[in-house]
Amino acid sequence: MDMLMQYGGGMAIGFVAAISPGPDTVLVLRSVAAGGVRAGAKAALGIGAALLFHAIVTVLVVLLVRDVAGSVALTIVQMLGAGYLGYLGVMVLHSALTREAESAESNADDTPMQCFFAQGFLTNLTNPKAIVFFGSIVSQFITAHDVGPGSALLLGIVTAVPVWFTILSYVSAHALQGVSDRTRRAIDIVAGVLFLGLASWGVASIFWR
Repeated sequence: MDMLMQYGGGMAIGFVAAISPGPDTVLVLRSVAAGGVRAGAKAALGIGAALLFHAIVTVLVVLLVRDVAGSVALTIVQMLGAGYLGYLGVMVLHSALTREAESAESNADDTPMQCFFAQGFLTNLTNPKAIVFFGSIVSQFITAHDVGPGSALLLGIVTAVPVWFTILSYVSAHALQGVSDRTRRAIDIVAGVLFLGLASWGVASIFWR
């Protein structure tokens, strides 16, 4: 019963965390605009896979290091995450500002579905919010002496977040499918600026904690 309650608590935490706007939300909406519901669902699955990776690493670090928030590994991952989000922001902005309307419309439907999964995985894997969330908050529910309840909570989070983003893909599909190239470029510009902002926040959080 305790494990089930922990799982339910993790589901609740996961939904609250997923609903709050962030790079994952922007990426899913951008994927739906570019490739429809399937693209958004693939991005959601990629986000879920990254969350599973975060959860496994969190458990291992708690067992081996104990102090997740103060570990060197967390700092290194945050730096890599900030670098990737900065790179993604620059690439998205460059694509939005330089592509021709005709090429954008022809390329949107030709993007392999695996690319949406990979983008979802890498964006969440390097998301400073996700790294800090697992490293300094979720790890508080896990102890080296009793990993079970905390693992159930992590499993609830890993389940809830991709479910929410899959629902978001279906809900937003009607509004985003068939949008004009100008609207798609506007979405990309907003996404690029947000990714760059999060990269800056990630760097600042490393030096100002």
